Amino acid sequence: MKEFGKIILVDDDPTTVMLHKRLLNNMDVAQEILSFTDPYMASWYLQEKYSITPTTANPDLVLLDLEMPGMNGF
Repeated sequence: MKEFGKIILVDDDPTTVMLHKRLLNNMDVAQEILSFTDPYMASWYLQEKYSITPTTANPDLVLLDLEMPGMNGF
């Protein structure tokens, strides 16, 4: 039951990212799950991939930590 094509996880805590990624994989809800512990890398990834191929790089769901060092989710 894959409801989503791509899910992106962004959180500065690697343990939280690992647990959420494991949970989503066990639930089998997405074809692809990408994770980032650096918000700048996540932002760069979205900007680079979206500008090249907007239809394939656009994620279906982004799970974003709102309070991260250097850059917040807002």
